[in-house]
Amino acid sequence: MSVGGVLNNVFLKELTGMKQHDKDGNSQAANRSVAPKQWGFILALYLLGIFMGALDTGIVTPARTVIQNSLGVNETTGIWMITIYTLAYAAAIPVMGKLADRFGRKPLYIVAIALFGIGSFGCGIAQDMGSFPMLLVARVVQAIGGGGIVPIATAAVGVFVPREKQGMALGLVGGVYGIANVFGASAGSLILGIVGNANWQWIFYVNVPIAIFVVAAGVWALPHEEPAAAKPIDYLGITLMVLITTSLLWAIQHFDFFAIAQSFQDRNVIDALLTVLVMTPVFVWWESKAKDPVIDFHYFAKRTVAFTLLLAALSGVVLMAIVFVPQFAENSMRLPTGSGGYPVIILGLASGVGAPMSGRLTDKYGPRAVIGIGVVISLVAAAVLLLWAVPQPGYAPTIVALILQGLGLGFLVGAPLNYLMMHLLPQTQVTTGLANLSLVRSFGTTIAPAILVGLLANSLGGMQNTLMDQMPKQVQIAALPHAQELQDRLTAMKADPQLASQLENFQLPDLTKTTFPVNLGGSGSNDAGAKLPAALTDSLRTADVTNIVARSVQVANYEFDQQMPKQVESVQSGIARGLTGLESGKKQMDGAIAGMQARGLPPMAYAKLATSRDQMAETITWMQELNAAVPGAFEQGRENYMKEIRAHGAQLERTFQLELNKGFSNIFWFYGAAALAMLLLLLGVPRRKDLVTGAETAVVGDGRGGFVI
Repeated sequence: MSVGGVLNNVFLKELTGMKQHDKDGNSQAANRSVAPKQWGFILALYLLGIFMGALDTGIVTPARTVIQNSLGVNETTGIWMITIYTLAYAAAIPVMGKLADRFGRKPLYIVAIALFGIGSFGCGIAQDMGSFPMLLVARVVQAIGGGGIVPIATAAVGVFVPREKQGMALGLVGGVYGIANVFGASAGSLILGIVGNANWQWIFYVNVPIAIFVVAAGVWALPHEEPAAAKPIDYLGITLMVLITTSLLWAIQHFDFFAIAQSFQDRNVIDALLTVLVMTPVFVWWESKAKDPVIDFHYFAKRTVAFTLLLAALSGVVLMAIVFVPQFAENSMRLPTGSGGYPVIILGLASGVGAPMSGRLTDKYGPRAVIGIGVVISLVAAAVLLLWAVPQPGYAPTIVALILQGLGLGFLVGAPLNYLMMHLLPQTQVTTGLANLSLVRSFGTTIAPAILVGLLANSLGGMQNTLMDQMPKQVQIAALPHAQELQDRLTAMKADPQLASQLENFQLPDLTKTTFPVNLGGSGSNDAGAKLPAALTDSLRTADVTNIVARSVQVANYEFDQQMPKQVESVQSGIARGLTGLESGKKQMDGAIAGMQARGLPPMAYAKLATSRDQMAETITWMQELNAAVPGAFEQGRENYMKEIRAHGAQLERTFQLELNKGFSNIFWFYGAAALAMLLLLLGVPRRKDLVTGAETAVVGDGRGGFVI
């Protein structure tokens, strides 16, 4: 889902009446032209643009981790592909809307579609270039185009569609946008499933032919309109808003939520927060003077309106928890990376059930009750996630949690908040009030992902150590040939008085040893050799539950390559020392026998010595055979170790799931805290009977920027 989704109601409200009002409350006749004969085809072009923009936002969510892993960035940096889009989108909406008023909807819609297509192409090229910065720039271009598609297309429907068909057309606008959002994530997973994760660029390229068609057909078919007089664009206000929001995002990106004191010593955090503190009063001052401000802070002067706007910001935070649903679903439901878009359908369908229910219930019981229902459902969803889905990952808890999340969103991000603004403000200020509501909500959707990914990333730092702690700590090698025989013979030879002198310096190795330690690192390891190279560290970092065992085997093989030569050398060096001692002893015995023979002594005189010499020669032969068998025995040990890892694969996968879910638990705590804060803010929202009564007399502005409350 995107910021544009929550803006639809603003434009729908503006189009449902025959009059529109400026900021000062002056009624103007709506600028309507005669419906063209080919209005059906024109509607299709606008709907196609809306579908493309909405689909693309959903498509990115299951590919987020695939993209960031492909471009070599971590979670904290990778989330900028989402936040920079929502930030640029929010900034583009007022600019594109004003430019459309000034130059006409047709040229601006064509420009918006073209920018979206160019941005999509740039996002795809970013994979070939291996450039994350290029992806971010292309996402900004996309967002600027997207900021014009939905509002321009929605507003245009009220102009060229015949009056008797406008209800149907506006229903199609909402339906197309909703369907595209619901199936966007699954479409992303489908595309990745077809082309493979290594070709994620195609989730962006799919927009290019659509954009080319809409631009070409739009130039020919879209009707020309006389542009209406437009108010000046608040460029400075937009610039200040972007600067403040970007600075806040920068501070959050460098903020460690688990080391707060150290974070406030980071110059990135300090400088960014100082920028926010200095520029925010400037922004508020300027907006109070602007003729058509981006955010009208006068609305915050009335407590009930201010609480409604704060509720909107928190609803944006709750909404953006969806960004992490695909990755959580993949982990909990044991799906490969990139497949998490399919479970999002469950959430989307539940939201599709909740949204129309919230509209009907709002008319009957009022927005406060409906928001309360949505908040309670969201709190239950947070409880299910934290108490069931996180500690016991599986299909059942994940599906239940997704249904509850979707229902909660359907109640929160729909009619109730818009209904509140419409009844808290005079009719002359409804349009600008709703626009402010959507912009404040977009602030929540922009800031929330940066906070949430920080909570996730900070919890995954110990993943490698935790996984390594689960690995076997020793390797079992095959028994070496003649090992026990050699052990017994060497012990007996050292005890033989005739041989003791030849073997007195010989340190007897344990030739029967078949287990050796393996150090793969872990929480208790200080061994520098246990540190993995960047490629393997990234392999573990980007693993999912379906491939963690295979990647753990890769890590174990690397460690064997590092450690096995040392183990083999240690064993063979002990054998070599034994061989040296034996060969030296045999040489001495050969000399003694030769001396006896030279003196003419009979064979009986040195028969026992000759027998010991022959045993020593046989022992040397055995040790040479054993020495040659050592590398092969350790290779067999490697195979045994890998089999043991695979045999304990289920336990390793479970450990991986639970460790990753620890990071998600922080996200769900924050999600629950946002819902709880909304529940507290509801105390400042009037009840339905008070709302209806107050709507008749409420005056929020006096037409000169002052307030009469």
